[in-house]
Amino acid sequence: MHRRALLTAAATGVVGLAGCLQGPLGVAGGRSPGSQRERWGAEPPCPGFDPTADRTVCTGGGHPMPSGVPVALQPPVDAPLQAGTPFAITLRPRTDVPLTFAPADWTVRRLRDDRWTDVASGDAADGFRTVYPGERYEWRIDAAEDPATDDEGTGIAASLDPGRYAFSLTASVGRGWTEGDRFECVALVAVR
Repeated sequence: MHRRALLTAAATGVVGLAGCLQGPLGVAGGRSPGSQRERWGAEPPCPGFDPTADRTVCTGGGHPMPSGVPVALQPPVDAPLQAGTPFAITLRPRTDVPLTFAPADWTVRRLRDDRWTDVASGDAADGFRTVYPGERYEWRIDAAEDPATDDEGTGIAASLDPGRYAFSLTASVGRGWTEGDRFECVALVAVR
């Protein structure tokens, strides 16, 4: 009897891992209850766009903040955004290990007819940046012609029509861009 309870608890713990994590770890998060699932359908998608990444981590769109991963890409809110409302996507380390990334190497995609199409993207040749524990970096999406870019964030001029979107970028965890583990970070956002 104790063995069955232990096996059930272990299975529940594995299924209960938050978020959607793909790649060598191979653990997929379960469905999230509530209105997020209703906006994304019966099973929220966890797309992977970067074939060079070691792992893909999704947040938003029914995927809660992943546990047990050293990187967090946070969408703005749980509720869908109003079209034309500015918002920010925030990258931060979740452990004591720094993250290295190219601030201008990002992509916004829209889900239409079960296919992701590019809406906006940055310029990958803009260099690298490292954020250390306790720091963060933001991508500010705004319909304004020239949203502000500074040391703590990149302004993205984009107006998102109602729909489902994925903001993605790849960050290297630990030993710089060439030596660290690469995490593709995807934030799913619903706009109405």
